[in-house]
Amino acid sequence: MPVIIGRLLIAPLLLELGERYPQLSFDIAYSDRRADLIEEGIDLGIRSGVLDDSTTLAARPLGRQVMAVYASLGYLAKHSRPTSFDDLLVQRESHRFVGYARQGWRQPWRFASADGAAASVPFEVESRFACDALDVVMDGAVAGWGLARVPVWMAAGHVAAGRLVRVFDEPEPFGYELHAVWPRMRTLPMKVRVVIDTLLARLPHSMAAAKAGE
Repeated sequence: MPVIIGRLLIAPLLLELGERYPQLSFDIAYSDRRADLIEEGIDLGIRSGVLDDSTTLAARPLGRQVMAVYASLGYLAKHSRPTSFDDLLVQRESHRFVGYARQGWRQPWRFASADGAAASVPFEVESRFACDALDVVMDGAVAGWGLARVPVWMAAGHVAAGRLVRVFDEPEPFGYELHAVWPRMRTLPMKVRVVIDTLLARLPHSMAAAKAGE
């Protein structure tokens, strides 16, 4: 499962589930890479983003991680505050960014298309500070290194404490879909079904509860 949401939101649900069912055992691996579930003998994976077409895997949507742009008040006191994505495009050269990198490649920020099209709009980020852990990216924003784009639920605690502010609202918020993914089979084992059902029932509420802290 993805590192941050896995550690902060999913693992507590699994620990709670394990208390309810003492015969249920867990062997959890955190990674932002896409594991080969069949080759590696994995019962269940949690994936963020668009899924590839597959005849060997089944999937169930678990919710959506909505993204937003954040910065510290100290940073915004020294730099003009964009009021929209279009404004950010205009001000690009006057801002610093805290980037998310995966396998050495800085990931572009993505925004929902203004015309409602399915495709998202990429925003290439040049940054002095980039990391493959979103919580560290967020820490960079808290430290005043620049603008960062992270999940709303994850930033909510820093917003509530006054360490971060959402830079601008987006008429069409962009988010990454979360899915439970497992090897396709005739009959789904009960141990996998009970985990999927728990995540389906609780994970969207967990993300919403954290977001409400904003």
